[in-house]
Amino acid sequence: MLKAVIFDLNGTILDDEDNYTDAFRYVLHLLGVKTGDDFTHTTGVGVKENWIDFKLRYNIKTKKSLDELVSLTQKAYLKEFDKVRLRKGLLRFVKNLKLLGIKTAIATSNDYSMVEKFFDKFGLEEYFDVVTSAEEVSLNKPSPQIFLLTAEKLGVEPYECLVFEDSEAGVEAAHLAGMAVVGIAKDGKSDFKKAQKVIHNFKDFKLLPQERVIN
Repeated sequence: MLKAVIFDLNGTILDDEDNYTDAFRYVLHLLGVKTGDDFTHTTGVGVKENWIDFKLRYNIKTKKSLDELVSLTQKAYLKEFDKVRLRKGLLRFVKNLKLLGIKTAIATSNDYSMVEKFFDKFGLEEYFDVVTSAEEVSLNKPSPQIFLLTAEKLGVEPYECLVFEDSEAGVEAAHLAGMAVVGIAKDGKSDFKKAQKVIHNFKDFKLLPQERVIN
């Protein structure tokens, strides 16, 4: 029986991956790195992990620490935060979950301070029973650690959870945790082989009958 639904934040609850791409591009340009139109970042793994990748990919030489690069990226992202929107259908879907008595949680590779920004902007804190952020785990996605901890905090078993994720790392993490997972595809593209279902927004998803999703 489905007892809890766990959401990733960036790219899942928030339709904001393009905003993060722009923030990364801005900081890279400050460092003298030119990016093409096909530039993108790895979703689901965290801002710091992306900077580890960028430093290797572009052979970046800078005196700035990883933490400083993360801070610059978050500031660039927040500068345009007024443009960030909820993914379509999210609000109604979460409200319906609460009416059904299903527990809800956020499990994000971002810092808790960014979750607070989300709550401040959209006022949805009352709809989420638990939040687990990057500071609480030693391994980021695709490790299942964050989802297993979230299930523990919710007081449910992993097999009683359904996860919504927009990244391959997140889908893999949920799968390794023994949870059913729905992938959120961007622009009709996805390679979520381990997801039970793939949707584009929450308007596309019907919770009932639950068995079709979790079995």
